Amino acid sequence: MSELLVSVRSVGEASKALEGGAGILDVKEPSRGSLGMADLETMEGVQEVAGPDRMVSAALGEMRDWEGRTPPVLPAGLSYVKVGLAGLAGRSGWARALETLRRRLDVPREAFIPAVYVDRARALAPAAEDVAEAAGDFGWAGVLLDTCIKDGRTLETWIAFTRLQRLCERCGTQGLSVALAGSLDALAIRRLMPLRPDVFAVRGAACAAGDRQGDIQAEAVRALAALVRGEASNGRSAASIQPAGDHPLR
Repeated sequence: MSELLVSVRSVGEASKALEGGAGILDVKEPSRGSLGMADLETMEGVQEVAGPDRMVSAALGEMRDWEGRTPPVLPAGLSYVKVGLAGLAGRSGWARALETLRRRLDVPREAFIPAVYVDRARALAPAAEDVAEAAGDFGWAGVLLDTCIKDGRTLETWIAFTRLQRLCERCGTQGLSVALAGSLDALAIRRLMPLRPDVFAVRGAACAAGDRQGDIQAEAVRALAALVRGEASNGRSAASIQPAGDHPLR
């Protein structure tokens, strides 16, 4: 069964996400980009609200943001941290440099997740298959498939369902977790349920009016959590709903 991750920017939003039944709280600041890093105090506050039994992850921005900077001491006990790879396409040795950053951040391999940006031509990011290969080679926890530029276009805009299916299967064979994100709403989650990812990650769909810059709404989270748990609104198992055709690779 997949888990629902909800990205929150404050302790108040974290409380609403928990009220709605989110399985994972992800701390990030959406005004700072797709994987915008929140303040350390916010991470600590969300961890306190979540308690010891709820997983908390944190977005740490782009790898290039850390070049020449001294990494902070991250709060202890984060379940996962995520780093974006924008601007690294064609850069020799990016995977080894990312592993070096992981060590500098003092993050365990089993808690480290690089982002696959499916709109890679815009993000100038490495290909999905190359990121998955690096994750397997270095023993990282898994991969996050996301969009770098948030302009209303979704994960499905940029990657064909069949390619996404092959990528999920490949990650499963390697023992890597897979999180699907990228402006997903309830309809997109229904279409992607047959892929059985480990995590569906949302923000906009859990906010008022679907605006990722808005506030998290407990009722929206509750509906998404029920869907991800397989409780489709028409009474069928959501996992039994087939994708509505393929999507072109742009």
